[in-house]
Amino acid sequence: MVATWCGWLLRLERERLGLQAVALARSLGVSGRQVYAWETCREVPRYAMQQRLAEAVGVPLRQLYATAPEVDRLRAAWEAYRARETRKPWYCLLSGIDCAWVQLRHGH
Repeated sequence: MVATWCGWLLRLERERLGLQAVALARSLGVSGRQVYAWETCREVPRYAMQQRLAEAVGVPLRQLYATAPEVDRLRAAWEAYRARETRKPWYCLLSGIDCAWVQLRHGH
């Protein structure tokens, strides 16, 4: 199965580190809006930037890629998160929705 870039995984890793999007953006020399666009899958960063993003959150690049079924699960979790209008990190909701998948995906 083919895996593609998945910005929601970037956000998941960033939030696990307790890193603010603005701080990540500054470290990469981009705007906070750009990071938001990547994390919500509105835009896909170029490959060189994907590598820098993976380094910045301390994971192998392949961990920021997902298969189509995984992307669908993450999209559903993101939509549920947005509907709640909460400021809690979105991985709190994601782990509640599909905890076994998160654990398998991240080796926990």
